[in-house]
Amino acid sequence: MPEGVVLFGTDGRIEVLNQRFFALCNLPDAPAEWRGRALAELLAHVQPQVLARVPHEGGETLPLRSGRVVASSTQPEPATTGRPARQLLCLTDETDATQRFQLLAELEAVARIPQQNPYPVLRLAASGRQLYANSAARQLGLGLAPAERISWQRALAAQALAQCTPSKEEGALGQRWFSVHAEPFVAEGNINLYVFETTARVRAEQQLQEQQRFYETILNELPAEVFVVDHQYRYRFVNPAAVPDAELRQWILGVLLVEDNEINREVARFMLEEWGVILEEAVDGEKGLRLLTDHVYDVVLMDIQMPGLSGVEVTRAVRQLPDPVRAQVPILALTANAFREDNERYRAAGMNDCLAKPFEEEALYHKLNALRAAHHAPLRPHQAACHGPRPRSVCNQNHPLFPGQYASQPAPDAGCCMGRAVGKSSRAHPPRQAQLGGVGSGRSSECGNHSGKSPQLRPGHR
Repeated sequence: MPEGVVLFGTDGRIEVLNQRFFALCNLPDAPAEWRGRALAELLAHVQPQVLARVPHEGGETLPLRSGRVVASSTQPEPATTGRPARQLLCLTDETDATQRFQLLAELEAVARIPQQNPYPVLRLAASGRQLYANSAARQLGLGLAPAERISWQRALAAQALAQCTPSKEEGALGQRWFSVHAEPFVAEGNINLYVFETTARVRAEQQLQEQQRFYETILNELPAEVFVVDHQYRYRFVNPAAVPDAELRQWILGVLLVEDNEINREVARFMLEEWGVILEEAVDGEKGLRLLTDHVYDVVLMDIQMPGLSGVEVTRAVRQLPDPVRAQVPILALTANAFREDNERYRAAGMNDCLAKPFEEEALYHKLNALRAAHHAPLRPHQAACHGPRPRSVCNQNHPLFPGQYASQPAPDAGCCMGRAVGKSSRAHPPRQAQLGGVGSGRSSECGNHSGKSPQLRPGHR
């Protein structure tokens, strides 16, 4: 039986079935020769067999499309090796929905998925593009528009599993707060994959009760060993009977960012989400305190000067919470006030560490890693961040915090990363462009060693 199936899609994402790793290969606008070398290097990690399908008649190699499609197949190796040909299932923009359905149906018919992980995973995904079961990753509907992708997923399901939590209306606006449908996709090996689509992101205060009822409904229909996670929103409810082992939990990191400045939030979001962090945001101290009272996070990034409650006041209140888990959450201060006396005041309030703004990407990364290493304990079932198991990166299988980042190579230039975030933000908010100044540039420092306030920080970027 084949030990792996490789799908190459138009977005440059490479999904590997039945492997303990998850490789990302971003190849836009790369020369064909470089693509060939990267492809060969990646395939070296898929041992020893790869299932072969080519979605066009009689072809050996599918041409590159708009510099984005990675597509190829290989000739059979000599018979003396006893190994089959390595070929790839290639889905391109030119592959219509009917052909996709036939190819994937045929793929499922021959790919026997081994029960490597005793915990099947039910993942709720807003996009519906990534589903995990038994550490096997699939990507369905490659290259399709969202509406077409939903139709494509529905075509794979025989019937709806449940129609949960009818939508609510918000006054005359008719805004749908919460509505979800679930459809089963049954694979070989008695593994159930379920495709979920939510119609709208809604306020956490309104959705929490509905989400809880939804989980209860689903869990009544599924085996007790199913581990439930929610990628659409950051909820921490899972089925207590099905929490995966520590190997899967170690890739989970839930972070709360408490920051009143929109530009600062966007810059931090750009970095954190690239690392795979599950990020929740609070726009002021009051909301941050409510979230910290109601939810459990692995790390908190806390601005100091905010309207209403300051970061220091929020930290003092958090340290007084009756729940010891919530009260002991690691808090990293993000501030431009980095004199030694400020550092002493932050630590006296209960903050664990601080980082002076503007800071570099590498500095934030290592601060998070240090806090996680010092404070991270095995998560209780109801504390597990809702991200789903993250298969290991090919390049950085043993990295302590996030796969695929700084373990085997120097940290990327922070200015380049920040430039992309700032450019995106300035396009979304043109009047704020003049405020950006030195955000994302400059050197970070320990609070106690910083000689003064950063001259690059603009008003409003506290």
